Amino acid sequence: MILTEKNILKFIVFAPLITVPFIAFLIAYFILTRNHDNFQTTIKSLQKDLIVVEKKKVQAKVESVIDLVKYRQSIIKEELKNRVKDRVYTAYNVAHSIHQQFKGKKSDEEIKKLIVSALRPLIWNNAESFIWILDFQGVSYLAPEYLRHLEGRSWIDIQGASGEYVIQEEIAFCQAHQEGFFWNTFTKPNDPTMQQHEQLVYLKAFDDYNWYMGSGEYLQTAAQISDKELLNSIQKIGEHGSSYIFVLDSDLSILLNTSINKTPHANTQNVLKKIETLLAKQESGFIEYEWINPVTQKQEQKYSYIQRVQKDGWIIGSGFYASEIQTVAKIQIKTLEGEYNKETRYLLVLSAFFILISFVVSYILHIYIKKILQRYEIDILAKQKALRKLNQSLEAKVQSRTKELEESTKQLQELAHKDSLTSIENRYSIMKTLESEIDRAKRYKTKLSVVMYDIDHFKDINDTYGHDVGDDILIALTQLVNQNCREIDFLGRYGGEEFLIIMPNTSREEAKEFAHRIRLVVQNHSFKIIGKLTISLGLIEYREGEEIKELFKRLDILLYKAKNGGRNRLCSDDETEDIF
Repeated sequence: MILTEKNILKFIVFAPLITVPFIAFLIAYFILTRNHDNFQTTIKSLQKDLIVVEKKKVQAKVESVIDLVKYRQSIIKEELKNRVKDRVYTAYNVAHSIHQQFKGKKSDEEIKKLIVSALRPLIWNNAESFIWILDFQGVSYLAPEYLRHLEGRSWIDIQGASGEYVIQEEIAFCQAHQEGFFWNTFTKPNDPTMQQHEQLVYLKAFDDYNWYMGSGEYLQTAAQISDKELLNSIQKIGEHGSSYIFVLDSDLSILLNTSINKTPHANTQNVLKKIETLLAKQESGFIEYEWINPVTQKQEQKYSYIQRVQKDGWIIGSGFYASEIQTVAKIQIKTLEGEYNKETRYLLVLSAFFILISFVVSYILHIYIKKILQRYEIDILAKQKALRKLNQSLEAKVQSRTKELEESTKQLQELAHKDSLTSIENRYSIMKTLESEIDRAKRYKTKLSVVMYDIDHFKDINDTYGHDVGDDILIALTQLVNQNCREIDFLGRYGGEEFLIIMPNTSREEAKEFAHRIRLVVQNHSFKIIGKLTISLGLIEYREGEEIKELFKRLDILLYKAKNGGRNRLCSDDETEDIF
């Protein structure tokens, strides 16, 4: 063909009508194809990402339970000491009160009988723990049921499991120290195995009659009590959220299972074998197996995270069904499909309109073809930007789902750190806070004061009105105190009716003013049903280099001083006492 000017013009006129729409079609096809590929990639990765997120959530739940287990195990002996000491102090106060009441009115023998009669019913742990009384010559005045026939006789030559003269050692201890803790080894009452068990004893001299009294508790029993309380706490944690918790002992026997389906499964032994195999190689990890879903009643694939608390200790686990993830994935995929179809229709309409316009524009404005091509380039960039926005939108939705799962994990952690009754910090959390504030006080050389308060005659409230009213009083009192605390203060439940207030950047004098005000607010407040109540407070200022154990020892002494001094008063470590 001869290239004439006419042919060149025809080419200029008609070539854009073919090439420009064709290029526009290719661009539209590329955008739609790229959009479709990205959508398919997102769909494929969505379920995997959800499984990873769910695994992290389950692992975090198990690890939070393990933190709780380790903490409870770490305070078994401390709680044991408190229980045993409280029992002896209760018995001592009863005996002393009887002696003071009848001194000069009755003979010593009559008063002694009254004391023994009053203390004989004090038994605990199915009669494993009790109050005993001996004089410093070794004569027994109060003995447990199985040794009552020996009352009135001398026990001075009784020997323990290792041949030591236990009574002689106790007498020497009381004469030297007046009171304190004492470890020994004995067989449990009515134990047919006659095995020796380690026992913690608290002894206290009773100078009114040259007596000493004591009580003890076996360490094994204390551990069993702690384990029972711990399993109850884990049970409550497992009742929140969709995933359950199970606890196994070192022999793979089931101690706790919060799942709604507790029926033995034919695959149980295979699952336990997998757990045993996993823990033989490592301390934690995931296992996969088939199990009956209690919701669908079908056998489905299941993922469970297993972790051992410590060597030869409990095994904690939790899991989820793959179908749960598939259900969530289907909902998200359906939402994404709707958005994808809407975006695709928009791109198709836009592409068709764009191709149509390209015919008209290429015919009319052929002399400006370069500008049109540049405009096309701008349009292409705009479509790519729209595509990026679409991808970002998909990623944002996945991140939103991930954030929701993280919020669920955060709520679980709050359950482990909040007191279930009063909704303030529990013992574990407030102790962590105290450690942190002590570190801060050391680092910045600032003042730190701590207040411990206890409800006066709280046992009488429970006995008179019932534990439900007692719980309501604890909640109402906590709200009242919390309303009067400063924003920088930390309020936590230390245990039972004992509470801690941590006061950063606060001197003893400032803390005393605060504690005095709290005492008066409580004293003047009228509570539902019971009316008025009072609290006793102990206050200390942190001393540089002081250990937490020493700090609490001082707090206990001051609180005891406030209680023993008549209650409804504040005792601080500057040896002053605020009464009414």
